[in-house]
Amino acid sequence: MKVVMPLRFSTMLQQMSLDDQELTSRFKKSNRLDCKDMIMFPVIENIDKTKPITGNHYWVFNLNIRDRKFEVLDSWRTLTNKTLDGCARSIVASIKSLWDKHYPKSHISMDDFKLVNIDVAKQNNE
Repeated sequence: MKVVMPLRFSTMLQQMSLDDQELTSRFKKSNRLDCKDMIMFPVIENIDKTKPITGNHYWVFNLNIRDRKFEVLDSWRTLTNKTLDGCARSIVASIKSLWDKHYPKSHISMDDFKLVNIDVAKQNNE
């Protein structure tokens, strides 16, 4: 089973704003996220700070519980891009923190999950 989280959640995860009531309620044990195969987070990232409105780029962060991976699906960059890598690592840290808080006795530990690129079609921005 897959779950797609609201876009606003990835913004909170990027900013490590983990005390938001709506975000924490979604991670609560009663929602049984540890029984899902994948939890997808659409991400909007401002990649051009000089353009706060138009300098945004969308990509997807996927928590692939079934395959034990944190996956990045970006049509423009890969994790070799320092900005993308930093943003993805902030999301990983936030998810791990929320997971440890709400699923301390889960059989799923994210300690060995790898952060990986998923090869998707790349857009040409020329």
